[in-house]
Amino acid sequence: MAQKKILVVGSGGMVGRSAMTHFAALDGWEAVGMARRPAVTATQGMRFIAADLRNRDGLVEALRGEGRFDQVLYAALYEEADIVSGATYTSETYTASLQSALDQAAPSATASGS
Repeated sequence: MAQKKILVVGSGGMVGRSAMTHFAALDGWEAVGMARRPAVTATQGMRFIAADLRNRDGLVEALRGEGRFDQVLYAALYEEADIVSGATYTSETYTASLQSALDQAAPSATASGS
């Protein structure tokens, strides 16, 4: 079976950690976690990238050489002082920065045949 690769953005949180554990346990999947503070321990089938969604250039650098991702799971939480009553958990700034970095990384994945 061909190996598939998922990028879990926000892998340091509760949802992201659970997704990493789930996908790493599946045959044929590699789970790549992205967080500002990546986990210090990784089990077989998972690895971590340190990157801050607020830094587009840093995202591009972190994703360089990663090749193609088959799936992207966005579990990052935008930290606000009043997050509980805010009910807006996805920052447009974060998602735009991530999309830009993924778009820039995609041509190199295609060129390398990944």
